[in-house]
Amino acid sequence: MRCRRSSILVFLRHVLKRRLDLDQLWLSAVGTPSCASAAAWLPVGLITPIVRNAETKSLSTISNELKDMVARARARKLKPQEYQGGTTAVSNLGMYGIKDFTAVINPPHATILAAGAAEERPIVRKGQIVAAHVMSVTLSCDHRAVDGALGAELIGAFKALIENPVMMIV
Repeated sequence: MRCRRSSILVFLRHVLKRRLDLDQLWLSAVGTPSCASAAAWLPVGLITPIVRNAETKSLSTISNELKDMVARARARKLKPQEYQGGTTAVSNLGMYGIKDFTAVINPPHATILAAGAAEERPIVRKGQIVAAHVMSVTLSCDHRAVDGALGAELIGAFKALIENPVMMIV
């Protein structure tokens, strides 16, 4: 599921690129450019390797960097600058079949996006009940850095983009 974490990071990157107002609010609230992390479980606990300058990288680059950093973290060869700092993280328990959950922010991050399993669920579309693949996400915000309104704007923009991914190329 590394690809899924990477994909979510790319969606977040596109949200901030398309919504410059959110990007500027994020920068003023957090004080640093977006450095995204993906939570990785190790037998000794959780670690969040950081993809620096994620907004400038492709999905394959982000995926390869995460794969490399998680492997080195598991071998205990990750350098402190590769997991210290950062502004936001993605936690994915969908690979374990977890539908939805709330992730706890790993300081000094300001937010963490929790991604649950994508599953087929009944929805109403044009007055008809149809099956659709639905994924639950939850954004936890440290209100000292990112207030709920900014978090709601971010998750709303993320929702709009993930429901219509063709907008990433427009």
